[in-house]
Amino acid sequence: MSRTAKPTLTISAEVVVDDLNLRLRGVLEEFQHRSCILELKDDPSVNIPLGTEIVIQLPTVEGARITGTLKRWLGRRLTIDVQRRPREQKRYFPRASGGVAVEYQRLPNSTSEVVQRSWLKGLSVADDVPCRTEQIVDFSASGVRCQDEIGCRVGDLLFLSLELSPSNHTVRAIGRVVRCYVGSTNEMAVDFVDVTGEGMERLARHTIDRQMASLDELHTSNPA
Repeated sequence: MSRTAKPTLTISAEVVVDDLNLRLRGVLEEFQHRSCILELKDDPSVNIPLGTEIVIQLPTVEGARITGTLKRWLGRRLTIDVQRRPREQKRYFPRASGGVAVEYQRLPNSTSEVVQRSWLKGLSVADDVPCRTEQIVDFSASGVRCQDEIGCRVGDLLFLSLELSPSNHTVRAIGRVVRCYVGSTNEMAVDFVDVTGEGMERLARHTIDRQMASLDELHTSNPA
C-alpha cells in the first residue's frame, strides 16, 4: 500500500536566533503539532548548536510566529521542536464565561522578544503590581473580554495571567487590546498575540468544560 505524501507548505519565513544575533530567510515546508521543518535559502554563517532556541516569524501571516528549539540540522534543512504555535484564527475557538480570573499589566510596545518569551516561560520580568479582575464577560483560546481597572487603550500590549478554576491551572499570554467599552464599568477586549501551545490547549479544554457546565445548569433548571 502506497503512503500518502505529506503536503508541502510554501510559507516564507525569517529565522531569528537571539543567542547568536542571527537572522536567516527560508521557507516553512512542513508544520505539525510539535515540530516543523524549514529550508534555509542560504547557508548560515555560523554553527547553530542543537537545542538552541529559535524564533520563526511568518511575514505572510499577520503577527504569527513559532518558537522552538533546534532538533536536527542537515545542510540548509532545519527540524525544530515547537514550543509555541501561531495563533489560529479566532473563529475556530468557541467562547464561554466563568471560571477565569485575570491578572494583567500594561507594557511598552517596544518590549523586546526576549522579555516576552521570558514572561511566557514563567519568569518575573515586570516591576508593576498586576491588576486583578474576576469580572469576565467571556473568553476563548484566542482572547478575553473583561473589566478594565487601569484605563487601557486600543493597541496597548499586556502581560496576562489567566487563572482557571477549578483546575487551578494558570495560563500566561501576551495580549493586545483591540476594543474598549466605556459605561458604568469599563471593559476591554484583548486578543492573545502569543500563548504557549500547552496554554492554548488548556484554554480550549476549559472553554468546553464551561460550556458543558452551562448546559448541565440549564438542564437542571429546566428538566424535561
